[in-house]
Amino acid sequence: MTEILLYDSCDFWDSSFIGVGELSANNVIAKIEAAKEDELLVRIHSGGGFVFDGWAIYNALKNHPKKVTVRIEGIAASIASIIAMAGQEIIICEAAMLMIHKPSIDPWFYGSMDAEDLKREALTLDQIQAVLASIYVAKTGLDTAIINDMINAETYMTPTEAISFGFADRMDKTITETTIAENLFKHLFQNADAKTRAYANKALKITDMSKELQTSLKENTSLLKDIKNLFSNLFKNEEKEEEVTIENASSEKEDGTSLYYTGDLAEGTAVFNDEAMTEPAADGDHVLADGRTVTVAAGLVTAIAEAVIEDENTDNEALNARIAELESQLAEKENQLNEATTALNASNEAIKQIKDLKSKFVPKDRTQNFTKPEENKPESKFVKPTKNKK
Repeated sequence: MTEILLYDSCDFWDSSFIGVGELSANNVIAKIEAAKEDELLVRIHSGGGFVFDGWAIYNALKNHPKKVTVRIEGIAASIASIIAMAGQEIIICEAAMLMIHKPSIDPWFYGSMDAEDLKREALTLDQIQAVLASIYVAKTGLDTAIINDMINAETYMTPTEAISFGFADRMDKTITETTIAENLFKHLFQNADAKTRAYANKALKITDMSKELQTSLKENTSLLKDIKNLFSNLFKNEEKEEEVTIENASSEKEDGTSLYYTGDLAEGTAVFNDEAMTEPAADGDHVLADGRTVTVAAGLVTAIAEAVIEDENTDNEALNARIAELESQLAEKENQLNEATTALNASNEAIKQIKDLKSKFVPKDRTQNFTKPEENKPESKFVKPTKNKK
């Protein structure tokens, strides 16, 4: 295996990053092509660099005829995160991070720029982001919109987050005696037939192991033979010395397809898409025809959520109570309406009576007995005296 070291140099006099110095596309690709007969281990600790150099390195790794393993040992940021996506296996150390963000330009490299220049550069940056997003989507399987949201937000990911989002495959941990023992069992069962693996996955929750450990275990053939013989006895009835028959089973899914497995469907059961049980079921939730939801990770059932069955009696009681409440409110409104109608009718009757009285009223004619005072003045009986003549 050949190592390709992509480590940034932060020395003031000898600074290098992706596209510059030892990390230029010419230098890195020359090393890749020189190791065309070997598997590659690409060790990354880089904050990024020039996009196009990074793409050239990414493509060279993708086209390498042998397996490419990427190991993120500090940070894989910006275009360095794209180079990391070229690995057939991407390992991130416990103390490491991965970062993705929007592409940018440094105006110092371009000199003066007018408005049209800036518009063209903005369009080019959008096109570059579209290519970056497509590479992340191809690796993670996430939706393009989600990837672009992460790019726009400049997302830093811890090892756990990088693995959960699909940017990395596993985290590099220190191998302990316990993990060696566990992986020994895993190795044995991975080399067993499908039914044995299914039983082991269900009973012991065995998943995967590192290639390096597999190699070291294969060297100890005597130990492997002893343990294989031990495990072969697990599938025999000690009293009757008869092989235990593990029946295959299946559960129909909501979409019409089925999950196939051995024994009972429970946490730890290995599930498959085909009856021959050669194609592990996809990770994620599988809704069964009976309403249960089966969650699968690495081909194993991790959880089973029972179907939600509605209590018809409870629903009926709640419905009846609501109907009674509405009927009570309706009766109250009807009483209020009746009272208002009665009051309105009384008011209308009073108005009608007033109108009838008004229509029959005729004022008295005061002009009939009225005469001017002069006309009724009594005739005066006073006689004016006459003067006597002398």
